[in-house]
Amino acid sequence: MKQTVLLAAFIATAFFRPVVAAEFVVKPNISPNNVYSFYVDGGNFNGSFDAIFFQAKSYLGSFINANSGASAGVPRPPGDLFTYPNRMLTADPLDFPGGLALTQVGLINNGQELSFTVGKLGGTITTAAEPGGDLFLGNVMMSSGGGFSYQIQLISAGNVLYDTGINTIPLTDPTFPEPSGLVIAAVGMVGLLSSRRLRRPQG
Repeated sequence: MKQTVLLAAFIATAFFRPVVAAEFVVKPNISPNNVYSFYVDGGNFNGSFDAIFFQAKSYLGSFINANSGASAGVPRPPGDLFTYPNRMLTADPLDFPGGLALTQVGLINNGQELSFTVGKLGGTITTAAEPGGDLFLGNVMMSSGGGFSYQIQLISAGNVLYDTGINTIPLTDPTFPEPSGLVIAAVGMVGLLSSRRLRRPQG
């Protein structure tokens, strides 16, 4: 059984951008496997974007088993004990039914990062045909006790339509300020600057 976290406009983004009709889904396996599968549901943006950017970066520990199933053989399904992009994104549907035949650029797949951009040349992308509308992007297996950040963007002609912002697992990692902390810090800075402007020399 897997726990599911739906990040439909991560709470931090509420302070900086309007809520958007897209969802980013993380399906973590129950510990101790430390395997996380990433999905995107294009929602109302389906048919409006032509590229997807995905990035997961380790900030504590490392991704493991990153050298298997990334470029050859049958595409791995979500949840395997490896770190890999979903090769069905780029697979020819004649070779693997369900393949999307997207073009992939900038693939990084190592112990510190899994990232790539996929796009459809001369067309647009939709996730509507995927199970539950969720398009599987990739899979990471984190070393025990580790943590990482992740981000996804839906892009149209170079313009970002949807951006999750940079989120973290564990969600409460102290190296990344929580949204409330960011807001308090911003308000405090505004107050400090205001007080300095109002302060006049004594004479």
